[in-house]
Amino acid sequence: MAVPAWLAALLLGLYGDAHHWWENRAFLTNLLSSFTGLLLGVPFALAVLSHLGSMQADAANRRAAIRRGLEAARLFRATSLKGFAHSNPQQAMVDLIRLRTENAKLRQQLNTGLPPTDPQRRAYVRAVAQFFDARETAIQQAFSLSGEARQAWLDQVAQDWERLDRDVRPRLEEVGGQWMRPDAYTDLRKSGKQLANLSAVPMRKLRRTRQVFDPLEPGIPSPPTSQFEKSIATLRRDADATHEVVVALLEIMRNLSDVERIAT
Repeated sequence: MAVPAWLAALLLGLYGDAHHWWENRAFLTNLLSSFTGLLLGVPFALAVLSHLGSMQADAANRRAAIRRGLEAARLFRATSLKGFAHSNPQQAMVDLIRLRTENAKLRQQLNTGLPPTDPQRRAYVRAVAQFFDARETAIQQAFSLSGEARQAWLDQVAQDWERLDRDVRPRLEEVGGQWMRPDAYTDLRKSGKQLANLSAVPMRKLRRTRQVFDPLEPGIPSPPTSQFEKSIATLRRDADATHEVVVALLEIMRNLSDVERIAT
C-alpha cells in the first residue's frame, strides 16, 4: 500500500531527529519542515474551504427556495381573490355560501324530474326559472368576472396551485422551509384537482336555455317536452359544475391563512 507523501515526510523528519541528521544543516532542515507543513496544510485547507463552500451553497439554495415559496404563495393568494367581488376572504366566503344555497335550490328542483301533465309542468318551469334567476343574482354578487374571463380565472387558480404543490413544496421540504398544515394541504390539493377537472363549464349565461322557461303570451304554443328535457339537462350539468366550483373555492378561502404562512 502506498504511503501518503505527508506521512513519508513526517516519518523522515522524525527519523532524522532521532539520528541527529539535521545538526549543522539549517537550510535542509527548514526546507524539509516547510515541505512537510505544506503537505499537511494544503489538504486540510482544501477540506475546510470545501466545507465552507458547501455551507454557502446550501444557504444560497435555502434562500432561493424561501424566496420562491414566498412569491408563489403570494401569487396564489392574489390569484384566488382576483375573481371575487370582495377582496376580503371572509366576505368572499359569505358570497360563496349564498351562491351555494341558491345553487342547491336549483339543483334540487332540476333533479325532481319533469312532471307529465301541463299544469304541473307550468308550475315546475316557473320554479326552475325562479331559482335560476336567484342563482344568477348570487353569481353577480360573488364574482367580479363573468363568462370566459371567469373561466380563465378558475383555470389560473388551478395552475397556480399546481405550481405551489409540484415545484415549491418539494424544494421547501428539501431545505427545511415551512409548508402548511397537513389537513390544509389535503383540502387545497383536492380543491386544485376539482378546478382542474371540472365536469362542465360552470355558471354560463345560457340565455336561450333560460328562455324556454319564460311564461308564454296567450295563443303561443308551449315548447315540446323534448325541448324542456334538453334544457333541463343543460341546466343540471351547469348546476353540478357550479357546485364543484363553489365547494373548491370555499376550501381555498378557508385555507388562505395557511398559504400565507408558506416559507415564512
